[in-house]
Amino acid sequence: MDTVLDWYNGKNAGFVQYINLKNKSKKFIVDILLATSAIPIVYQPVEIGGQFYVDGGINDNLPVAPVFRMGYKKIIAISCSQINYSSLKRRFPSSSILLIQPSKYLGNLIEGTLNFKKSKLKDSYNLGYADAMKAVKNSRVSVERLLTY
Repeated sequence: MDTVLDWYNGKNAGFVQYINLKNKSKKFIVDILLATSAIPIVYQPVEIGGQFYVDGGINDNLPVAPVFRMGYKKIIAISCSQINYSSLKRRFPSSSILLIQPSKYLGNLIEGTLNFKKSKLKDSYNLGYADAMKAVKNSRVSVERLLTY
């Protein structure tokens, strides 16, 4: 019996691809959403049109670049890990980025990402809410302005 790990054996790493879902079929959108959940080694890639896709967080865990290239300069970026804001600003100097990130470590793949215990989900939700409110407060952006940010 093959394991998920067997699928990856001898395969080269892929590349980042940003996909516009506007005017795409419901089946295509469902397939892409499943692919974004395909964490390598844990789940097999999802095949779409003869190409295999996995979780985009592997190569670009905070995809600011495609939004920036589309011309948006005011960006709200939400990260599940600590990000160096100065490095982010150096990459996108003409942007205004509101970075929301966890104030404490959320755990590794098993204890964090794949931990669906009710208590962990509740704690992560509460931490995310508190960190978002703190980021908004520290940015001195009013909630009304944030909604049109």
